[in-house]
Amino acid sequence: MEERKKEVIDTAKKLFLEKGLNNVTMNDIMNEAGLSKATMYRYYDSIHPIAFEVEYEMLQEIFSDLKLIDVANRNGGEVIKEILLTMVDKFIHHIKAYRYISMFDFLYSDQYPNDNLSQEYNKVIQSIIDANMSGERVKEQYDEALTYVSVIFAYLQKLAHRKEIIDKGEIDVIERLNIVRKMIHKLLK
Repeated sequence: MEERKKEVIDTAKKLFLEKGLNNVTMNDIMNEAGLSKATMYRYYDSIHPIAFEVEYEMLQEIFSDLKLIDVANRNGGEVIKEILLTMVDKFIHHIKAYRYISMFDFLYSDQYPNDNLSQEYNKVIQSIIDANMSGERVKEQYDEALTYVSVIFAYLQKLAHRKEIIDKGEIDVIERLNIVRKMIHKLLK
């Protein structure tokens, strides 16, 4: 059973990244995964829970690198700086995840499809924040840290969303990332 759900999520992720989140239907996922309608609807009643599960995976992918940051004997500013620099340094590796999250945020910018998905999403986001911004020294600067992370995250999403321009070489991603690194160093001396 779990294997089938994983197959649906993996197929959906592939299609969402290829076609865009707005351009994928339940039928597309069923056809690509080779699933019957009955099997598909046994696991998901609409495209929205699938999109949310893909979102959770993408967020976990991006933030998994932050768990490796050593917070011992460091002040909150140093930890925040390392979180931001790690996000920038790992951007290329996670560019598809940032691209997906950008599509997701745009699609669900006004409201979530239902209260259950909204509550579940808020729990996931809070657990990511708690796991990656823990420690007394970071908590002392929590609002500042969350603002910095949000700004850098939004910029990286915007950059990732420019796939065609990046692929054509019209944007030098490495140069843009170096500018962001310099900015982080200036802000958090």
